[in-house]
Amino acid sequence: MAVYRTRVRLIGEIMSYAEVGASVSDMARRAGASYYRVSSLLRTLACQGLVERAGETYRISPRGRDFLREYQTFRQYSESIGMTV
Repeated sequence: MAVYRTRVRLIGEIMSYAEVGASVSDMARRAGASYYRVSSLLRTLACQGLVERAGETYRISPRGRDFLREYQTFRQYSESIGMTV
């Protein structure tokens, strides 16, 4: 049985790639997701102020860094009790 990533988990992965800055193509390739899906999520994250676009590169914003830290904490806790996010 295949295990599918949730939207939240994919967002967490994208945000972690944006910590060092990356293009949509790079993020899509690393995440194993379609260019369209990653691009769509990045637009949403940019509108919410979680990532910033600099030319073709997306970088995580200070607000996004806070979100990513909280997400990682929640994910670690949920996995420790046997729940998947």
